[in-house]
Amino acid sequence: MMVRCEACGTEYENPVSSICDNCGMRITRAMPKEADKPEYSTCPGCGTRNRDGVRICCNCGNLIRPKTV
Repeated sequence: MMVRCEACGTEYENPVSSICDNCGMRITRAMPKEADKPEYSTCPGCGTRNRDGVRICCNCGNLIRPKTV
């Protein structure tokens, strides 16, 4: 399992400790695998990333058109 230190961004694979060797802060968040990352649609109005498949931007309310293949 890949884990990233939220303070400095150092990445660890299966860390032994919950403390970052680089900055001393607590390591808290697991990083998703590439295959597990959700797809996103970008709002044409404000540029906010929205979950794939939504029709209305969660930030500005703009209509998000479906992706064309």
